[in-house]
Amino acid sequence: MKEKLRAHLEGIFREAPDNQKNRDLKEEFYANLCDRYDEYIAMGKTEDEAYMLSIRSLGDIHSLIGIDDKKPSADAAPVAPTVQVNDDKDAQKKCRKRKSKARRSLNWPLTLLFLIIYFVLSFITHAWYITWVVFLIHIAVNILLDGIFELKEDDKE
Repeated sequence: MKEKLRAHLEGIFREAPDNQKNRDLKEEFYANLCDRYDEYIAMGKTEDEAYMLSIRSLGDIHSLIGIDDKKPSADAAPVAPTVQVNDDKDAQKKCRKRKSKARRSLNWPLTLLFLIIYFVLSFITHAWYITWVVFLIHIAVNILLDGIFELKEDDKE
């Protein structure tokens, strides 16, 4: 299957100017494609799924290699057809984005609340040397809330 990855890159680079920069880029892209392919295989994807996902992860490299016209030439290797595959990384990214949005909505009010608690305690007790512990409690509460949000997201899945 890695020969297929190489053939795909050869087809793309066939239209590119033949210079050292493009030869280096082609080798770098090939190494990255092979690494991604191996990662997808390790995740339990089939060879075809791993191939498709690896090619899709490459994105549009035409502008990087000096090709303005995105139409493939007649002798270029065909572009891999798109296959609907659940990409775990995309799902995890969306989940983190949702979680971070909900969590962010609590972050500033919570920080402000602990800052107010700190000043009130400090002014009432005049124990400025010890009331800084409020900020440690704030960190612990943040970690606890992160855990609660993570468990809540896991329950939804």
